[in-house]
Amino acid sequence: MSGRPGRRLATLALLAAATVQAGCTMPAVSPVIGASAATDDHGDAARWPAIGVTGAEPGPLDRAAIAQALTETGAFAAVSVGPVDSGYQLSVDGELIHDSHCGLVGASIGARLLWRGQYLDSFSYRLPVQAPGGGHKRRERESPSPGLSSTLASRLVRDFQARRAFTAQTLHAALQASDYFSALRLPETIDVWQRQAVQIFRDPLLGAHARYRRADRNAGHVDVFVYPIRSRSWDSPGPLLAAELQSAGEDLVRLQDRGLLRALRIGPVVEPPRSSAMDPPSRQISGEFADPGYQPFDLHGYVLIREDKFVKVLATIARHEAASTDIAGFVSVLAGTIDVPPESRFMARVRRAWSGSVLPPGQASSLSRRSSPPCRPFRCRPPAHAPAPLPESAAPTRSPAQWPPTRTTAIADPAAHP
Repeated sequence: MSGRPGRRLATLALLAAATVQAGCTMPAVSPVIGASAATDDHGDAARWPAIGVTGAEPGPLDRAAIAQALTETGAFAAVSVGPVDSGYQLSVDGELIHDSHCGLVGASIGARLLWRGQYLDSFSYRLPVQAPGGGHKRRERESPSPGLSSTLASRLVRDFQARRAFTAQTLHAALQASDYFSALRLPETIDVWQRQAVQIFRDPLLGAHARYRRADRNAGHVDVFVYPIRSRSWDSPGPLLAAELQSAGEDLVRLQDRGLLRALRIGPVVEPPRSSAMDPPSRQISGEFADPGYQPFDLHGYVLIREDKFVKVLATIARHEAASTDIAGFVSVLAGTIDVPPESRFMARVRRAWSGSVLPPGQASSLSRRSSPPCRPFRCRPPAHAPAPLPESAAPTRSPAQWPPTRTTAIADPAAHP
C-alpha cells in the first residue's frame, strides 16, 4: 500500500461538539502521536518477497542458474526469470575475466535491484571461477562453473540483509515516496477506542493502515486506511470519494460470494452532514452482514481527503453494541486530529505520467526517470487496497485482503451483482 503517492495533512482543530459514545458531550482524546513505531509490511518476515532475475541477453551469465541459486537460499517467497507481480527485479550483468593466456579465471558481476523499473540499489562483485580438478584456469570457451551462481547468490543475500533491501522504509526512501513512518500522525485513543499497531504497506501506492479497538470489551473494530488518490486532480472530489466506497462495497459482495460473509446489505453512498472537522467533503455508506456463524454486525464506511490522500474509515460493530457506538463521532474526531505528509516526489512523478484524470483499472503507464539511474520504465497499476472490515472469525486467509481499484459503477442492490 497504503502503500505510494502523496502524504499527510496539517492537524485540524478538534470538533468540540463531536460525540463518540451515547451520553458523552466531549470525547476523550489522547495526545496525537506519530507512527514511528509502525510495523513494516513484510519487511522483517521470514522470507523476502518474490523477485525476478533479468539481464541483457545473450550474456555470459546464466540467469536461470542464478534464479535457482537464489531459490535454494530459501530467502525469497519465489524467484523466477523475468518480471514478477511483487515488482522487485534483480538485473544482473557481467563479464568473464581471462588471463594473458585466455584462461578463464573469474567474473566481474554487477547487479541492480529495481522496483517496477525504478532503481533502488546496486551491487558489484569480482568472483573467482574454479576450474575442473581445483585449478583456477579454464579455457575461453568453457562456461563458468555452477558454483559461481551459488557464490553470487550467497553474497547477494548477505548484502540484501545488511542493507534491509526489502523493507517498506528502504523502498519508500529510495523512491522518494511519502514518509508514513514519521509524518503520519494518528490519535492513540479516541474516547473508548484504542489504536493498535500501525502497518505501513511496502507498496507506496497502498499507504498505511491502523486498527482501533474498544479498550473495555470486544465490540468490533474500526480500520483506518491512508493512501494516495489515484488521480491527477481532485478538484471535484465527489465522484472520486463515491467511487472509493463503491469499490469497497463491491469487494464485500465478492467476500460474500466466497462464503466469508452472509446476508450482506449495503446502502447507497451519501454525503454526511457537514461539520468543521469533516470539511473538505466526505462520503459515507452503511450496511450490515453476518459472519459465517450468523453473528450480526453493522458496517459503516467513510472516506475523506487530506492533502493528496484518501482517509478511509471502515467500522465493523457487533449488533449488540451498535446502540452505544457513534462512528460518526469517531470520524469527526479523527478528521480533526489526523496529520498526513504532503505529496511525495514519487507520487508527483506518477501523476505526471498518468495521461487521464483517473487511471482505469489495469491500465499501465510509464513513469519518467528524471532522477533515477538508467532503468526500464515504471509500470504503474492502481493497487487493490487494504484489509476488509471483518470480524476475525470471518477474516480471509490472506492478509491483507485487497480492495479493488477505483471504479465508478454504483451499487444499488449488492445482491444483484454476481
